[in-house]
Amino acid sequence: MKQILIFFCMIFASCTFEYDEPNGLQGDTIKFSKKELSFSAQGGLDTVTSQGIFWWIASSMSIDGKRYGFMLEDSRFYHFKTEDGENYVKDEDEGEIFVAEYSNADIKKLEGAWFTVDKATKQMLTFAVAPNATGNIRTLSFGVEAGNYGTNIRVTQAAE
Repeated sequence: MKQILIFFCMIFASCTFEYDEPNGLQGDTIKFSKKELSFSAQGGLDTVTSQGIFWWIASSMSIDGKRYGFMLEDSRFYHFKTEDGENYVKDEDEGEIFVAEYSNADIKKLEGAWFTVDKATKQMLTFAVAPNATGNIRTLSFGVEAGNYGTNIRVTQAAE
């Protein structure tokens, strides 16, 4: 009996297990066609597709270098600014920066003064960017998540 136990211990001790990724993390299940978009000062339209179907737009973003988060209120998400360690402080000085619409707890549209991002299907984001006459480069960045995996979509628009 002792020999059998030693035999099994030797077999288990000689086995090695290799993991592609640490426990709790998963790889890119979204697989976007691109994560960086560039627009001319004239603006325009663009589309990003994904191979995965189970992903969502995260509840924070950056517009022209300022970070924002948003929380559910009634039937829409309204903008809230996060700065100086304070979470979800409404930005009264700048007025409405963006509005995010949702359906079934999934953000379907982000709409700002110069951009619209629409989750048209489970595998497609469409981007519309207005002409830029500000003289400054415009930037937009927002998170997208699927399970434990997260990534960012970045939009840059040239200045006129």
